[in-house]
Amino acid sequence: MRYEGCSSVVSAFVAVGLMIGVVAAPVPVFAQDVVKDLFSQLRGKWGGTGIMALSENRKSRIICNAEYSGSASQLVLAINCDSDFEDIKLRARLSRSMGRLSGSWQEEGYNAVGAITGSASDSRLSFRIGGGVNGKMVVDYNARRQTVLIETLGIPLEKIEINMQRR
Repeated sequence: MRYEGCSSVVSAFVAVGLMIGVVAAPVPVFAQDVVKDLFSQLRGKWGGTGIMALSENRKSRIICNAEYSGSASQLVLAINCDSDFEDIKLRARLSRSMGRLSGSWQEEGYNAVGAITGSASDSRLSFRIGGGVNGKMVVDYNARRQTVLIETLGIPLEKIEINMQRR
């Protein structure tokens, strides 16, 4: 038994189904349109202690306070450390795009300024500092704790290691 016009009814159902599928299809989201807020766990006030290593095997315990502010794509940081030898006042402005960091930094005691380049992930900032002082800085963090490692070249301040907790 053959039904006349059946193919046009089937064609109409297929056409309606395709239109519904097109209308309901998700709109693709491109990676550059979504900025994951990697800095959210860092923003706020922190405090803790650490060690400052200077040339000639001199070491000093340090007490540090830090404050981070900004947005999903920018981070402003201020780290102040007090020690028996010298105080450190580090400031930086970082911008993040596609996992890469760039920006600028300054340290008041050494009267040094420079550029920052590096990378960011869910739990780590890693970047090189250049300019008046060259070196690297790594910040490993979660919502409650962070460790900061700063290593420098060519100045008496060789290394800073800080363990901080959220305040």
